[in-house]
Amino acid sequence: MASSALEERLTKADVLDLLDDRRFDLVDGKLIELRISWRDSIASAAIACELHDFVRARRLGFVAGADNVLDIFDDPYHFRPANASFTRTERVPEGRPDDGDQEVSPDLVVEVVPADHHDRLLQDKIEAFLDAGVPLVWVVNPGMEFVDVIRRRRPRQRLSPEDSLDGEDVLPGFSYPVADIFDI
Repeated sequence: MASSALEERLTKADVLDLLDDRRFDLVDGKLIELRISWRDSIASAAIACELHDFVRARRLGFVAGADNVLDIFDDPYHFRPANASFTRTERVPEGRPDDGDQEVSPDLVVEVVPADHHDRLLQDKIEAFLDAGVPLVWVVNPGMEFVDVIRRRRPRQRLSPEDSLDGEDVLPGFSYPVADIFDI
């Protein structure tokens, strides 16, 4: 992730005021701009579309994109958007999203790794999602053409283009060939 940090300490509200068409993480009050390539965006959209079609056809919940505000972190100096996420209907208050930020942890987060990412920042972001109660994280690396499947207290599983993503107990029956993510 290429970064450009401001010197002052920011809150989530400050970051949201700054957003235009750019994406940021807020880590310990420092703003980190995320530079997502066209290829990365296509990979993110491919997974989000596949998830959306599967979830909607079965009325399982809601799939959100990269512009969704996940207000799931206890620290006002942390803000970590995901490229895509899925949240089961029964976990959403009144079973329907409202006009505010998402305040319930998703059941699945998809994070697409930009070519210029920093391993430590990525690992911290994954840990933040897991600590906030996200049970399943898919980390997609378009440059290296693999997907890491991450769950708390389980070994990381690396999938190659010959494998398929599996929704496991989060999205039973969901399967998507990894090769299709990178078929651009």
